[in-house]
Amino acid sequence: MNNIILINNLSKKYPYGERLPYNSLRDEIAELFTFKSKRKLERGEFWALKEINLEIERGEVVGLIGGNGAGKSTLLKILSRITNPTSGMATIGGRVASLLEVGTGFHPELTGRENIYLNGTILGMKRIEVKQKESEIVEFSGIKKFLDMPVKHYSSGMQTRLAFAVASHLTAEILLVDEVLAVGDAEFQKKCLGKMEDISKEGRTIVLVSHNLASISGLCKRSVLLDKGQIKKIGPTDEVISCYLKLSGKNLKQSGEIDWQSASGNKEMVIKRCWMDNKPSTGGPVTFNLAFYKKSSVTDPVSIAIGIDNEMGNRLCTLWSKYLSPKGMSPKRKLGVFQCRVKKLCLRPGQYWLTFYIESAATELFHIRRAMQIVVEPNKLFQSYPIAGQGDLMLDQEWSIDD
Repeated sequence: MNNIILINNLSKKYPYGERLPYNSLRDEIAELFTFKSKRKLERGEFWALKEINLEIERGEVVGLIGGNGAGKSTLLKILSRITNPTSGMATIGGRVASLLEVGTGFHPELTGRENIYLNGTILGMKRIEVKQKESEIVEFSGIKKFLDMPVKHYSSGMQTRLAFAVASHLTAEILLVDEVLAVGDAEFQKKCLGKMEDISKEGRTIVLVSHNLASISGLCKRSVLLDKGQIKKIGPTDEVISCYLKLSGKNLKQSGEIDWQSASGNKEMVIKRCWMDNKPSTGGPVTFNLAFYKKSSVTDPVSIAIGIDNEMGNRLCTLWSKYLSPKGMSPKRKLGVFQCRVKKLCLRPGQYWLTFYIESAATELFHIRRAMQIVVEPNKLFQSYPIAGQGDLMLDQEWSIDD
């Protein structure tokens, strides 16, 4: 086998509750205002990765998925030689370009142009080789007029643009990309995904970490699911994503209290609870009940929306009151319940996410993404259901033949 990355029994342990052997002046001042009784720290160790075994072939595009704290970023840092493993080994068979965190690999005092050459030097490239790539990097990044400005003055989006342009255009055999792409705007993300497709066609290897399952599905034929520092599944991306969704959905409630405090908006009106009158099923009726609280300052009519996303985070449809009532609704009491009745829920069986939104006079009162998850069950309306990859919508239809 033509393996370019070989990982054997890799583990990484971090201690916690231990103080560093030295303190900065700021730490010393903080000590003066710290009560002795509160300085007792529980000591222990945390295994970010434990006995990881993985082989990645040359030219392969592999996705790393898992929840927060699963160990994805730690694995990429070890592959990038930023940190060392506690035990085990990771063998790399080529030059590595990594895009892990905004600003990683950049010297803040140097200009964008100087950092391009710095990164090329780190990869072992000659100056003339970097010079040949410079114009492509600058054009791709779209920040030409800021190129001779110190990177410390760049916004996070500008740093992301330059970092990806540098990492993807310099001649490295392996490209490691973390969730940092989420910082860029939608247009640049699309541009990056297209570039990664081109890189994979060139026979270069990509390891991609992302919570955007649609991107993982579109780019990666094979993926790895990490959970609590261990590999839960390796295989075709669709199977790994399905396993991840089942794993992550175990602790989710289909109805109940909404974590409204974590929402955006001015929160002069909030949705505190959501429930359904009956279990949602394909082609069946369902009523969404949204219990709300509003402050007396809300006097204008409001519009309420329920966004429905599939498991990969793609928006399928939005149930919005202003479609039927452009002037909005005017709740009279501080407490009440909005109801949205759907005659036929045209979603195939599976798991879906709900997003809630309230606005008044073009002012965002309340917005919370992925507030809760629902499971749509099969219904006798359809004799069979589409498999994964055939779409999420099930339209009421009739078939006949005229011969």
